[in-house]
Amino acid sequence: MNKLEDAIDEVYKEYDRKGEIPNPKEFKEQVEIYLGRKANIIQEQPTILEYLNSRIAKDKDNLRRGVQKGRKNSTIKTYNTLARDLENYNLATGNSLRFETFTDDNYWNFFDTLDAILKGKYSIDNPNQPKKQIIKEYGFLKNSLRKKQTSFLSLFKEALEKGFTSDFNPSQKNLLVERSESSKDLYIREDELQSIIDANVSHDTALQNAKEYILIASLTASRNETMNVLYKEPIQTYNSEGITFDYFHSKHNKTGTECFIPILKPVSEIIKNYNGTFPKFYANSKTNSNLKDLFEVIGLEREVNVKLDTYKSGLFEFKKPLFEAISTHDAKKTFTSILANYQIPENIVSNVTHPDKPSKNRMFDTYNKQSMLDKAKQFAMEINKINSNIFKL
Repeated sequence: MNKLEDAIDEVYKEYDRKGEIPNPKEFKEQVEIYLGRKANIIQEQPTILEYLNSRIAKDKDNLRRGVQKGRKNSTIKTYNTLARDLENYNLATGNSLRFETFTDDNYWNFFDTLDAILKGKYSIDNPNQPKKQIIKEYGFLKNSLRKKQTSFLSLFKEALEKGFTSDFNPSQKNLLVERSESSKDLYIREDELQSIIDANVSHDTALQNAKEYILIASLTASRNETMNVLYKEPIQTYNSEGITFDYFHSKHNKTGTECFIPILKPVSEIIKNYNGTFPKFYANSKTNSNLKDLFEVIGLEREVNVKLDTYKSGLFEFKKPLFEAISTHDAKKTFTSILANYQIPENIVSNVTHPDKPSKNRMFDTYNKQSMLDKAKQFAMEINKINSNIFKL
């Protein structure tokens, strides 16, 4: 009995020294290891955070070296966010999550804790997260948390495939919160786009940048990730069979797709001010803040319906003025909604918003380019049929 008591005492001291609080299963595992009843697998496997950081480092190196099957930069960013989440969980609870002791209870406790952190119930000072801690009264929206869960489960599955041991099954069907409908019933109307075009905010660099961002994004259906690299894309010209238009090559890293997008007149006017190239834009969070200021200055105040379907706090429905609700995510919906109002065929619009994936066979590169040009031409022809002061070449 003394041997068992000594083991319990020593394991307790070790956790106390580390400032960690183990769950019962983890504590029992360590006692058994101390008594020599079980191999010390804990010493052989890194923590989930350590494994994730090693994966991120390897992925960044592969990206730098141009490894063909390496992870995309967007995936690395997602995993960086997950790493910050794991760090914040450690700071909030004093616990490090491990593969070999991970349970269903640990899984839900992890996301419950992240939700509590977002609500401000924990004060987190993470040196790897220099931005001020974001606090949202309602916590995570279901869709936002579901994305985090999907990333976490993907990482866990990968670790198991590499030989890590765990009783936790990341393929269970009950590990994702239910999907929720769109949280905003919002797109920028054509008359509101015209107000943005007419607004003279050249005296304010931030407002001017926001103005150019929302016009380009709304008239090219571009996500924020695409907007951040547009300045690298050369402007090209199509001139054949009586049709002439400028266009650019758009790569959708999130979906692994690409297309050629014709440049509409308001976008062309912006490009002229930058010697024939796209401007550079601020980071997404800064742009969102500037967009709200821009819309308020212009007077875009109509009320829009907002629905917050949260993870823990329930469903909230209310109205907000447009200038408070607007964000970069609303640009793509603006593009599709306005063109739907003009009854442009859905497949023509989809060639821009949801293009086909590129061929994996290099022999078809020339064919693919021609196919993308044909689709861009079809889009241009449809645009020429409508009577719009904004959606025109």
